[in-house]
Amino acid sequence: MRQKKPAEHCFGGRATGPEIVQNQENILIPIADFNNMDTMLDLAVLFKDKSSDQPINLLSVVPDSDNTRLTLIARKS
Repeated sequence: MRQKKPAEHCFGGRATGPEIVQNQENILIPIADFNNMDTMLDLAVLFKDKSSDQPINLLSVVPDSDNTRLTLIARKS
């Protein structure tokens, strides 16, 4: 008598894998120091799939202060 493999126990003899999903590339670059922005953007361009139509997104990190909040509120108005 042969011992069953784990996949045979769990899936009734048929091995299944993860479902294949179409990959959608999303690159987000956090920028805290604008002096490094060019380098980070160059690195993202190297990683980016040439056939992808998705953009490279930049996220600017701003220190939290009372002036920052007032400036953001003024710009939204």
